[in-house]
Amino acid sequence: FAFEDCTGLTSVVIGNSVTSIGYYAFDGCTGLTSITIPNSVTSIEDYAFDGCPGLITVYMIGENPPIVGSNSFPKKLFLSATVYVPQGSLEAYQNADVWRNFWDIQEYDAKF
Repeated sequence: FAFEDCTGLTSVVIGNSVTSIGYYAFDGCTGLTSITIPNSVTSIEDYAFDGCPGLITVYMIGENPPIVGSNSFPKKLFLSATVYVPQGSLEAYQNADVWRNFWDIQEYDAKF
């Protein structure tokens, strides 16, 4: 519940020291449209992004997909959000549990 109902959040860049995004961490952040998740994050717990209907862009820095709870993202985000993953890791995300449910996963060639 770290940022629960912080409706003013529009974009978040998670710090490199974070290893897990906890249960309901961004629940109710209705203004959130973009999040950047570093390679240090190895897990995203259930309902971490519940109540984030405007989340349309997820930037993943890590080549290895974090373990994600089956309810970490609202199901409608699978259709509306774009997940950007590092060049060369598209197949890993397309084959990973939960990540494979996103319809739009794209590789990027950028350094963060």
